[in-house]
Amino acid sequence: MRLQGGAPELVAGVDGAYVACAGERLTVYAQATRAELASVALDGAADVAFLGADRLLVVVRGAGRTQLCGYALPSLEPVATLELEDRLSVLAAVAGRALIVNESLEQPRLVAVTSKILVDTIPMREPLLLAAPAPEDRLLSASRTREAQLECWDPLVRRALFRLNLPLLPKAQLAGFSARRRLLWIAAGGPAGLMEVFRFSDGRLQARVELGANIVGAAGHPESQRLVVATRKSDEAPVTLWELDFQAGERRELKAPMAAPQAMCVVEGAQPALVLAANGAALTWMPLGGAGTTSATSATSPMVTASTPSTPVATSVAATGAASAAASATKGHPRVVDPANWRDKMQAATARAKAATAATAAARGGDTRPVTDATARATRSGVARETPEERRERAAREASEAPEPSAAHWRDELCEWAEPQLAAPRRTLDTPTLPDHSSLATIVSRLALDERAARGLALLYGARLLGAGDVAAATVARALGRDGDSDEADWDEALGHGLLGQLGLARTRDGRFGLTAAAGRFLDGAPARIPILAGSPSDAELPDGIVRLDGGAEPHAQIGERLAHRFGYDVALVLVEGPAPARMLAWKLVEARLHGAWPLVDVSAKAARWTRALDDGPTVVITRGDEVPAEIAALPAL
Repeated sequence: MRLQGGAPELVAGVDGAYVACAGERLTVYAQATRAELASVALDGAADVAFLGADRLLVVVRGAGRTQLCGYALPSLEPVATLELEDRLSVLAAVAGRALIVNESLEQPRLVAVTSKILVDTIPMREPLLLAAPAPEDRLLSASRTREAQLECWDPLVRRALFRLNLPLLPKAQLAGFSARRRLLWIAAGGPAGLMEVFRFSDGRLQARVELGANIVGAAGHPESQRLVVATRKSDEAPVTLWELDFQAGERRELKAPMAAPQAMCVVEGAQPALVLAANGAALTWMPLGGAGTTSATSATSPMVTASTPSTPVATSVAATGAASAAASATKGHPRVVDPANWRDKMQAATARAKAATAATAAARGGDTRPVTDATARATRSGVARETPEERRERAAREASEAPEPSAAHWRDELCEWAEPQLAAPRRTLDTPTLPDHSSLATIVSRLALDERAARGLALLYGARLLGAGDVAAATVARALGRDGDSDEADWDEALGHGLLGQLGLARTRDGRFGLTAAAGRFLDGAPARIPILAGSPSDAELPDGIVRLDGGAEPHAQIGERLAHRFGYDVALVLVEGPAPARMLAWKLVEARLHGAWPLVDVSAKAARWTRALDDGPTVVITRGDEVPAEIAALPAL
């Protein structure tokens, strides 16, 4: 972390093995022994990024061009080089890849070092504001757009997974994770030296810190409660170092042993230390954790100004702004578009489905398993018919119920249940309890599956995981029945006439029942095969059923972005073409519903070949030109 322009770059590996310093030379040190391991000369100012345990990327800037150099660790033996135009720098590194940008923080690209240097573009919004490695080998970024928001990306598939509805600080410039990656901190530029700390699981504000000077750098380890922040009152003023302890809610001023530190990084482990560097000087290792630290006024002071000498982080929010804390406490979960955290935006439990299920349960003495036509029609849409107030209340309620880690993976438990159930279908075994974040529980609640359909889906997915493939219809019907006694509704489900078949989750062939390809991919956690555009915050309600929209010459994706912004829902771009448009439309609609997205259908084939594949909606069908088929012209206009 550089603290001023022209300073050497100093980086510590997250795995605790090495520290790299790039000044006039690139030098690698062992974190444990602090011994120099290898050194090579550099041709100019450089950025450094650790890419895994055995690779180091060095980005050397020249006059209008940049040299990317890959080195093996710890010997610094050259692996590969690549020259690119423009002056580039490293913004963040995660999952064996580094995010590089130009001087305007534009043209983001991901760099990996194997036997050669691989460069891939990533479609982040430009120009970027900040970026940081996030939990689960993901990448957190924010752009300088008018509606700047934090987005979490998968660097392997180069796709945004979800968005965080956190209010970004004005002039936000740095971000990172601490406390076993449970806390997200965001630091802003400006004379106040403002920093906010959020709990990543639900986005609730945990602390607000004002350091009273410009924040010029912050270094820590994602597993540690400790963060070291460097501030400076002006360009000519000396650097002040602060150690923040998120667990104790305290901060300490650190007295650096050198007059003007120019770079820093934090080393954790048995002997945590702050490593400092200056041009032409050897590295200085300064103990952390209270040893060798002093404060201008006292040994420690509260992280946020409070009336008590030692205030917990959680209560420090109230000391600096009760209104902000209350607002944060009532906010919903920050994740909006994550397929694995679907509940904040889309859910299919409509009033009609609930009424039909309740009526059927009353008729059968509490058994809610049969499916009525009303239930099927209500759940085909996959979109909640909720008021904005109900949606916000549900999101806030569900956000407070963080999933508890289970001793065994839910797929393991599912297989343990499915194997004996398939072997002896007449013996009724209770289905395992699924965590809310599992893909199977997502489908059950998002599409409002009743007990029978949920049990059938669990049985089919368990068979898939066990490698059994499709299951005999008789086995499914007996497993769905009570103590092996199957009724007509059980056989309807097993033969593909029930809710699973109507929703496109399963199909029957030659007396065997199995998952459709779209359902299998979603349950396996695979990304969608259709483009899905993230919705912006909005209280607008989706129109009922299928509607048409005159698209003119406007591109499909541009229409989708406009609707996503207007209505606040994710939009799936469903392009239908080829020799079998009805079949293509059918599976793409299923995939859109599974991922909680609003289908936007653009079709070039004749309407008679595909309209039968439309479900009950909500869906938007784009029309172009004056020759609109009668079947589509009869639809209400959006």
